[in-house]
Amino acid sequence: MFVWNIVFILLNTGFKRINYHRKMVVGKKGWCDQTVLCQWAMNNLLLLLTLIGVIVGFLLVLIMRPYNPSDDTIMWIGMPGELFLRGLEMTIIPLLVSTVITAVAGLELKENGRMAAWSFFYFVCTTSIGITTGIVMTALIRPGEQFAIPGKDSPEPAQQTVHYQTQDVFADLLRNLIPSNIIRACFQSTFTKYESKEVENTENVNGTSTTTTLTKQLAMTNRTNIMGVVIFCIACGMAMSVERVKTKPLLDFMWALRTVIFKVFGAFIWSLPVATASLIAASLLKVEDLLIVEEELGMFVATVITVLFLHFFASIPGLYFIFTRKNAFKVYGAVNKAIITSMVIKSGAGALPIMMKCCETGREKMHRSVSSFVLPLCVCFKGDASAAFIMCSVLWLGQRAGIFMSMAELIALGIMSTFLCLCIPPIPSASMVIIILICNSVGVPTQDLGLLLALEWLLDSLRTGVNNGSHAMCAATVNHAMRHRFKKKDKVKTLALNSNHEHQLNQITVDSEDNTDLENDTRPLILSQY
Repeated sequence: MFVWNIVFILLNTGFKRINYHRKMVVGKKGWCDQTVLCQWAMNNLLLLLTLIGVIVGFLLVLIMRPYNPSDDTIMWIGMPGELFLRGLEMTIIPLLVSTVITAVAGLELKENGRMAAWSFFYFVCTTSIGITTGIVMTALIRPGEQFAIPGKDSPEPAQQTVHYQTQDVFADLLRNLIPSNIIRACFQSTFTKYESKEVENTENVNGTSTTTTLTKQLAMTNRTNIMGVVIFCIACGMAMSVERVKTKPLLDFMWALRTVIFKVFGAFIWSLPVATASLIAASLLKVEDLLIVEEELGMFVATVITVLFLHFFASIPGLYFIFTRKNAFKVYGAVNKAIITSMVIKSGAGALPIMMKCCETGREKMHRSVSSFVLPLCVCFKGDASAAFIMCSVLWLGQRAGIFMSMAELIALGIMSTFLCLCIPPIPSASMVIIILICNSVGVPTQDLGLLLALEWLLDSLRTGVNNGSHAMCAATVNHAMRHRFKKKDKVKTLALNSNHEHQLNQITVDSEDNTDLENDTRPLILSQY
């Protein structure tokens, strides 16, 4: 299914672009004209090479699987992909800092507020729709009724995530929004950690007994606090928008940094095809028995893929049409490279440079202020595909335990999940943490949660691709809502530039004196020019 999604996007985009180049480049020549195909292939060379990398990755799995490769062999097979991911992580912080500050500093405070309001309204709408789709499809397909709950063989979730509470989610969110050290926020995040301690109780009759107590404390995890960095950059950009004259040197530096990062990333991204083959091969070779995993999770995976398919091709385009009365698939076609890249690297933040470039320079051109402001917010707060997956997982676990919820319970569950998914904590296996929180709140056992990790490589890739497509649609929606203000602002800038140019021309003064020597020669003598 992973390959077919990529092939579908590629063919859909390819036919549209071939038709575009047929009209614009070669006039009325045929569809199979060599010039048209060569032009399309050159414009989509990276996309074609990435698709070849996907095929090569699956071929490597078929070739290496009979030899039972060791962990060291798998490590070296996945080394190109690991280096590619490390390179992407290296560019995230300078990219976020430069793009967010330049976007916010170039706008008025009212415009920043409007774009933020539109963005969060879109977040809530898409997350609610994704959760609703997950509830309906899981209730219809019922993938958890086929197998009983395994006994002792079922892996238990980690103790840390079992005791993680709903209040801890919101507390960690607020702490990470305002980091105590902005430098440390670039490579560490704060989260609530539980530790168990055994205390010995001395008794006179029965001797001594031990009791286990849980203590809650703050800890740091080695993950970038993107939310804190973005909030800090937004605050700096707003301050710069107020003091434009004094902060102009800093703004020029940020524009230069943004240009350099995009140039570096543009050269680095050409290693994506090799990284694609490496990541796919390493992920599949780590799964010991694909047949057993398919038997246990086949219907659940099919349900999740169906939900993501409906959300990507029906719900999001429908919501976009309601807001803008435009065709959403044109936006998908413009950002197809960013969607496929995010599916390969499984990171929306890593594909952020490609997404910005596609939004600003693609066929569906968006204002630079929108792409620089909205897309980083989407990376931090938006995960409608993850919300749909979380809801499917909770209902699947409940069905395996023989627990079926009423309509009122499902509505309450959907509302709680909507707000929880907007503030997923920055800790490892964050989606699993939200699943455990919801299961504990409704009394669903979580001993089968470890089964989901067997196919996490596939589901995470699909969720990331759908999330990234929804990010682009959010930016397009905000761009449509703010189009009149941006046109008015650009018109005012143009008039100001023209007025300034005329004012400079008027500053040129010409002084002349009569030539007393030649009575008939009255040509002016230019004395000074300012």
